[in-house]
Amino acid sequence: MISISQQQLSGVAFLFADQYEFVCSAGDETFLVDENLSLANLRTIVRKYFAGDYQALLAANVEAQEDGKRAFSKPFINFVDYIDTKNNYYIEDGKWHQFDNNYLGNIRGEVDKLTLDISTEMPTFDEKSYRTWLLAQPARQQQKYYRERYLNELLEKQFKYVNRDRSFQLFERATVEITDLLKGDTLYVVKIGKPQKLSYAIDQATASIRVLERQGFQVPVNRSKQRVRKICLWFFFERQKKITRISEINSLIFLMKLANWRKAVLLSGLQAEVRVSYK
Repeated sequence: MISISQQQLSGVAFLFADQYEFVCSAGDETFLVDENLSLANLRTIVRKYFAGDYQALLAANVEAQEDGKRAFSKPFINFVDYIDTKNNYYIEDGKWHQFDNNYLGNIRGEVDKLTLDISTEMPTFDEKSYRTWLLAQPARQQQKYYRERYLNELLEKQFKYVNRDRSFQLFERATVEITDLLKGDTLYVVKIGKPQKLSYAIDQATASIRVLERQGFQVPVNRSKQRVRKICLWFFFERQKKITRISEINSLIFLMKLANWRKAVLLSGLQAEVRVSYK
């Protein structure tokens, strides 16, 4: 049986998006987890709530809440990015998979076929300006004013993007946010974080393709229809070292999802692009 032990936890990243509040259940008790969960805190949680049983933690239910309402729920293991390079196993969406070195090379080759644009409009995210903006918002509602929301409003104001942040549509009994920004015939999905934590953004972008197909690849803008020809994932990476190729990102799950997203975009007849800024 494949499992993650306490000793292996040093290779784990946690995929908790900062626009949600995550509540984990442990029997009759609950506790909050977020993107800043550290390994030290995790070990404390396992001892306190799961009697030291890491497999019980991985099976525990985690509910994502937005504005106090349930958005979705999954087992804890679905929020884990883990790769065992010694035995060539990884976890994706809570399931174990095995790979070989040729597979890794193929994935890196596929993502490097993507058009890579290094942003000149906003090459870096200004955390200090965000904090100033956040403090100006109502104290009880500051959780709603996450970094991407600030960023989308800023890009709308400074560079004339159409801001469609938090514009949701129903798809397969779930709400889907098609895009954050729109400019011309290009949709932009804008996310901030470490590469290991941005897989959910790629999932969002992949789901939006199916919604767009149903809409004839058109989105409403000012009472008219705008034809979409390109989808751009705009990542503000939390990393010190800048990249020149997408394959330099050291997260197998991220690269796999990105390769699958590229394929889905091309099969739909659209163009795929990745834009990179830094935080």
